[in-house]
Parts: sequence; C-alpha cells; structure tokens
Amino acid sequence: MSVLIVVAFLMVGMGMQGEAAIAAVLGVAAFTCTSVSVAGEMMQDLKAGHILGCTPWRMQLGDVFSVTAAATVMFLILSLLHLGDIKRAVGEELDYLDTQQTTSVVYKGKVPQLAGKTYTIAEVRAMEPERQNDILGTQAGFGGEKLAAPQASLMAVVGRGIVEAKTELILIIVGMFMGIALIMMQIRSPMLISVGMYLPIDTTFAIFVGGLFKGLVDRIAAKRKIEGKDKEAIDNVGVLLASGLIAGEALLGLLFAGLAFAEIKLFHAFESPWYLVSIVCIGILGLFLVRIPLRKAGGSTR
Repeated sequence: MSVLIVVAFLMVGMGMQGEAAIAAVLGVAAFTCTSVSVAGEMMQDLKAGHILGCTPWRMQLGDVFSVTAAATVMFLILSLLHLGDIKRAVGEELDYLDTQQTTSVVYKGKVPQLAGKTYTIAEVRAMEPERQNDILGTQAGFGGEKLAAPQASLMAVVGRGIVEAKTELILIIVGMFMGIALIMMQIRSPMLISVGMYLPIDTTFAIFVGGLFKGLVDRIAAKRKIEGKDKEAIDNVGVLLASGLIAGEALLGLLFAGLAFAEIKLFHAFESPWYLVSIVCIGILGLFLVRIPLRKAGGSTR
C-alpha cells in the first residue's frame, strides 16, 4: 500500500491523468508488491538451502521454474474463480427469471449508453458470461459478494482517489501516526489492526475464532507447565493442522468453482443456514484443534 501511495503521487507529479494514470499506478504497485513477496520467499529458500549445504545455482534454477509455474497456474485458477462465480450467479438469476415466466429484461449494468435497453432471455443466454453478468446486474466475479477481493478493491480506490485528487490526505497522515503510536505501544501485530479495518467481518471473525483456539491451547500449556520441546511440538502440530484446514478449504472452493464453471448444478443441503448446527460443528473443530496438539506433546486433555 505504501508503494501504491508513493507511485500515485509520483504519477500525479509527472502530470499523468485519467485512466492511463490509474492503470500505471496499479501496474507499478502490482509489479513491486509481487517482486518483494517473491524476493522474500527466495531469501528464505536460499537461506535454508545454504544451511543444508545445497548447490546455489540449482536452487536458483528451481526458484525460476517455480515462480513461472506458479504464475501460470494462478492465472488459470483466478480465471476459474472469476468465471465460475459469474456463471453461478447468472445461472441462478436466469433460472429465477424462468420460474417467473419472464421473457425480457431491462439492462441493469453500469454503462450509461445502454441504460433502458431491453434484451430477451434467449438473447441473454446466447451471450458470453461477462456480458450476461453486466446486463443482469448480478455483479458476480471479482469484486462481487463471493469474491470481494477487499485488498485489491482498496488499492483501486486509493489509487483512483489520489489520481483524481479526491483523497483526503489527512486520513493518510492520521493512519501513519496511528501506526507509529501502535509501534510505540509495543502492540504485537499493528498490521492486523489495519488489515482488520477493511477486511469483511466474516473473514476477520473466522481469524478471531482461530485466535481463541490458539489462546486456549497456550493457556492450557502454561497451566500444565509445558515448555521447551513439548511446547514447540504443540505449536508445530497446531500450525500443521491449521495449514491443512486452510488448504482443504481452498481446494474445496476450487472444486465448487470448477463445478460452477462447468455449469454443473449442486443440490442444496440447507435452503437456509442452520446456525445451531454451525456452532456445534465449530465447537467440535475447536476441540479437535486443541486436543490433538496437546496429545502430541504428551499432555493429558482431561
């Protein structure tokens, strides 16, 4: 975000305006952020390889291959998620219109020139998914309800605001001083406070619940005076379990996105959420996340 703000002000200072300036800001910021993240990963990789006595050039070659492969795969995955969500939302809307015996729809998109134009349902069905999404106003895909992409949306809003001179600079300055104050107060993770301010509540609350489970494990370990290698074993097992849950959720999401992309309809086990059942399932999951690490450390879970 810091790179984005600096680049945006530089572009404005150079006299760039309009969509070209916004595209340049986002392009430079994306390139810089990706380079920094890949560099950080490679530093860790090469450091670990040096400790283990690996051959540097072989590791560098492997890193180049892995970055290229990851970029290619991520392009396909992001396309799958975007188009899968659009097809899901458009399919549901068209099915609803069929049940209402609707034969035509009025344009609901954001292009002013098409406002008020009417399309038949048959014409809409024959169009590509992106145009169907625009005409029906389903607002699916990246930036929609299921794929909110809050960080990308934030970068776009900040970049556009600075280029169009609509940004309140006082808010940026206040944020800078808030960060300094949090650091001086020795807050363990100041960044989490800032990130939590723009992430949706359903995401941040899940992180909060995970933190409660971790805090419970730490309190039990402290009460039983588990230290040293046993405490390290608890942390390692907990990280592996949490990583597995994250990977499993991501793979399941990709499966659903693939089914939506293939226009395979899924049955609904619950037409409306069963909150009591969800709470019970989360409790069982929490018990699993607490007991397993403690068992691996040799601690009793009585």
